[in-house]
Amino acid sequence: MFKLKNLDEQIITITGNKIADLTGKRTLTYRSALVGCLEMHRSSTPGSGEALRAFDLGVRIQKAKGSMDLEDEEKKFLEGIVENTSIFLSVVIGRLLYFLKDTKELKVEKK
Repeated sequence: MFKLKNLDEQIITITGNKIADLTGKRTLTYRSALVGCLEMHRSSTPGSGEALRAFDLGVRIQKAKGSMDLEDEEKKFLEGIVENTSIFLSVVIGRLLYFLKDTKELKVEKK
């Protein structure tokens, strides 16, 4: 079991700047980036149920109240989608992968 914590924390660049979300209207959060990856995921195996699984996980993350639990298999599935997404630059993908590993050592404070 893995807990996604602080879903509404803002994603920042390596230099500490904020990043706009896909709409350009709000600051990108872990929640909005994960949901964006899941929404834009294209299944590598049509008919496998992978698209529905991605959609369901995206809905659950969107509805979560600040944090949520993931089964180990769901976490692995989500990491695979994030690693293979083409909708974000490497800084966002890197931040999401560290977030999914619950690693904070690369957190940057803006000066």
